[in-house]
Amino acid sequence: MSDDLQEILASLRAVYAADLPALVASLAASLDRARRDPSAELVRAARGEAHRIHGTAGSYGFKAAGEEAGRIEASLDDLAARRGTAEDAWRAIDRALAALRAEAVAVP
Repeated sequence: MSDDLQEILASLRAVYAADLPALVASLAASLDRARRDPSAELVRAARGEAHRIHGTAGSYGFKAAGEEAGRIEASLDDLAARRGTAEDAWRAIDRALAALRAEAVAVP
């Protein structure tokens, strides 16, 4: 990989790292809205945010953050499909969100 490409990728990674806490905060707000009103629309919106973080975090090298966002996405899928109980889904979401928040803060 050329030095120029490595510099560009490092710059993109730094920008994403700086944006990640705000992305997680936005996801947390969407999850809060979906918890208060578990309509299909709000659950789908929160899932979309989790999906985007799941994909982008991993692409930029933040594997653990991507995995936690993936857990949130999967739990929202379970909630929407009524697999298991809503309480179990929200417990899993809460655990994954706490871990995702910790990862977002720990990102250099």
